[in-house]
Amino acid sequence: VHELGRDGKPRWRIGGLRKPNDVWPLADGRFLVAERDADRVGEYDRNGKLHWSVRTADSPIACQRLADGTTLVVTFTEVLR
Repeated sequence: VHELGRDGKPRWRIGGLRKPNDVWPLADGRFLVAERDADRVGEYDRNGKLHWSVRTADSPIACQRLADGTTLVVTFTEVLR
């Protein structure tokens, strides 16, 4: 996962992810990432450091941090909050 500037050059890059399906920017500059092949949703900084994660029983396909601070996770078989 990476972000490119208008000049086409990368601003930041998060490597080593296992098939990310969904990425959400968070207010503090971190990113929430649903990794399908890791059965995990994690919160990463722009240097790729994992700060928080939750395991899922099935592959996560979507995630979102809600206004109340909880994390919504959708897998192929369930919705978790």
